[in-house]
Amino acid sequence: MLRLFMPDFRPSSLKTQIIGSINDGTFIAGSSDLDVLLIFEYCERLTPEQFYDKVHYLLETKYSFNLRISHPGFIVHDFNDAIIEFTPCIADKDGYKVVNKKGDWFTIYPQLHYDHFKELNDLIGQRLTRILRKVKKWKYRNKIQISSFYLQVQLVQLFETGKLDSSANLNTDLLIFYSSLLQSKLECLEDPIERLEQVCPSMEPDTTFFDQYKQDIINQINYYHERKDASN
Repeated sequence: MLRLFMPDFRPSSLKTQIIGSINDGTFIAGSSDLDVLLIFEYCERLTPEQFYDKVHYLLETKYSFNLRISHPGFIVHDFNDAIIEFTPCIADKDGYKVVNKKGDWFTIYPQLHYDHFKELNDLIGQRLTRILRKVKKWKYRNKIQISSFYLQVQLVQLFETGKLDSSANLNTDLLIFYSSLLQSKLECLEDPIERLEQVCPSMEPDTTFFDQYKQDIINQINYYHERKDASN
């Protein structure tokens, strides 16, 4: 990776960091992508767009047709059938500056988000992990075009607002979660640690897909309703 970016960037200026589902236990083998930050030192001579375009060009020389843009990063299908999302960024105090779709810098805080999720998850015996893995498997199986990060933030909010019953089983948890997605209409992505900036590399939520998949979510809710009724 270092050789790829020489001599456009100094080798000492690049670090890599793996973030996302591989760290929080929700990685789904064969479906989830591996999230990798490409962390550069700040380069004053480049505008945000120039920085993003330069990284795009350099990645394209290596991955060619296996590369696609997914702001603020790039999705790569490598030769081992792995899916990797590279997100170029600039270190910025306790976060990282990335380039959004408008070509401007904005700051993300993946470590703060991970720490917050882990703290809550540990409090309830990894319950959030079990719920999220089940939902992500459903998402991938049905090819639902919704950000895994969006789902994680919604789940954290559900727990923090006390809407998950501490005595409930997994089926009841899933029923509550899918119902909350319908009620919110997937329109709002709020930061669970009350920061104005995004806390993790992810495409901004696109609400246009909701109507397309609404019936599938309703069917899934009905399925868990039936399972809950059958177990009573």
